[in-house]
Amino acid sequence: MAKKKTPKDYAVDEAKLYVKILANWTCEKCGKTKYESQMHGAHIMPVTYSGTAAEPFNLLCLCAGCHSMGAKSAHQNPVEFTRWLEEAFPGRYDKMKEMAYNYSKNPRPKKDWIEIRKQLKSMVKKLKEEQ
Repeated sequence: MAKKKTPKDYAVDEAKLYVKILANWTCEKCGKTKYESQMHGAHIMPVTYSGTAAEPFNLLCLCAGCHSMGAKSAHQNPVEFTRWLEEAFPGRYDKMKEMAYNYSKNPRPKKDWIEIRKQLKSMVKKLKEEQ
């Protein structure tokens, strides 16, 4: 039986969709498009750092190879991936570590996840209209 989705899960889904649309369904690491590979909304800081899970700044649009499958992917080689991330997006990793630390001290209440999802849905709708 599938786990029942929480407001946080729905907010994360919207954030992932937002990042993929924002990146034009193109891998931010290798440049593959959705026609060449499945695209993932990949977290910089793991989902276990709950407060940052639906933060678009904590997500990248990555192809399956760059996210989890390839030898140099984020999951197979996190050190190499972090180096790339620092070169491609200077300071982003450190900013996410700081945000994750702050949320670990002050977790988001359930009502926040509902509001975050609403905001993200609105942002997704706006991006779709602009395309």
